Amino acid sequence: MVRFTIRITSIVFGFFFFSLAAWADTTCQVSVLSRYIGGTGDILDDRPVMQWFCDFPLGNSFYINSWVSQSFVSPGISKRLGNEFDLTLGWSGKISDSVSINPYLGYYDRASPKLFSGTNGDILSPSFRINYTATSDLTSYLLIEHMRGLGWELQGNILS
Repeated sequence: MVRFTIRITSIVFGFFFFSLAAWADTTCQVSVLSRYIGGTGDILDDRPVMQWFCDFPLGNSFYINSWVSQSFVSPGISKRLGNEFDLTLGWSGKISDSVSINPYLGYYDRASPKLFSGTNGDILSPSFRINYTATSDLTSYLLIEHMRGLGWELQGNILS
């Protein structure tokens, strides 16, 4: 399977984020992928998707992060995991020279049957990450996540 990626920095793609792009520290990226592979290596959608994210600093170490995945084949109209909108609110800061923390709350809106169609299939995730920087080349971390499904149960083939 051929995979190609297009990366665009400091340009915002997505509905209401255009006005927020004026913030100097906003970071955005867009990727077009032949399939959606999750962080654990699971194939969450075996068809082409476009994914983008934007990080918006709010000051005093607070931030908002948005992430969107959109299937080219069935955009927003199926339960395919390729259609997803995530919104995260958090705080990230150092508590010493070598230790930083990042508590955050994530909301993951999955298409079920379409995006923004109620909470069926959605996930609420309060999380906490602590980083320890041993050297400039070595950082380890501990991530604690609690994923709470809202009105859904995963049944059958997630790619159907």
